[in-house]
Amino acid sequence: MRSVDSTHMTAGDEQKRSEEGKRLLAFYEGGCRNDAGQYLEEILQWTDAQLEHGHRQVQWLCPNWNRSGADPTAPRLSNEAITRFRQTPALQEKVSRVFDRWLAFFGLTKKGDEIVRDSSFHVQAEGTTEAPGWLAPRNNDYNHNYSRLTRILHWLQSLGKQDEAMALFRCLEEIYRDPKYTNRISEKKALTYGIKRWASRI
Repeated sequence: MRSVDSTHMTAGDEQKRSEEGKRLLAFYEGGCRNDAGQYLEEILQWTDAQLEHGHRQVQWLCPNWNRSGADPTAPRLSNEAITRFRQTPALQEKVSRVFDRWLAFFGLTKKGDEIVRDSSFHVQAEGTTEAPGWLAPRNNDYNHNYSRLTRILHWLQSLGKQDEAMALFRCLEEIYRDPKYTNRISEKKALTYGIKRWASRI
């Protein structure tokens, strides 16, 4: 279980993290909106384009222990929140739904204990003339979806879903090693950076 030595936290720090964890639980339980004014169920109904262009949702959908650099106001996990997420069936079901929605966004799916590319992967990864896919190169080889995947892996592990994290990592590693996605210079730097970051979470 992800935890912190409370001797390294002031009473104020501990209280602040506890309050942030309570906000996350309320968001997952449907009792409050995120800072952008959306409920969890609302975001789960978003289109892929909305998820691609939304920048203040993943921090709430997949909370981490550390503060988000992209959205420093987003709440962090607390030890109490992690325990509740792990032990409450209704919250576990919500976590599974959130994970499934991200898999669909990436064109991936569960197959037994594995995560594999599904029939939509090419379109989801490469995009169309109307919109870029999640794997398409961005300016300066930076792609925010690599950071999202790192966050998702960390989130899964924090909530005790190590098997799912490993399955996702293996799938990403397979994509990385596929010549179709590593032989383009414009992508290679970002993919290498991404896979190293993902590996650091396993």
